[in-house]
Amino acid sequence: ELRFAASQGAGVGENTLDMALQRFSRRVGEAANGSGELKGIINELGIELRNSDGSLRTSESLLGDFADAMKNAKGQGRRRRLSPARA
Repeated sequence: ELRFAASQGAGVGENTLDMALQRFSRRVGEAANGSGELKGIINELGIELRNSDGSLRTSESLLGDFADAMKNAKGQGRRRRLSPARA
């Protein structure tokens, strides 16, 4: 579904999407370990990385949280600053 949406809606190729998702997953893992560029953004947005049982949430679920945060952010500058793609 993500590949279809990316190619149709945003004109993003499969390889680009795959690379971006790998990068996102790596940065989420770093943040879950208390380090990395995404840690501060996650804290600022109040996004929970872990489920109630302590396991790491899925990338799909986390992407949904980031999408909601971007949608609700006031102003383009704030959206850019908080974007996981920037980190």
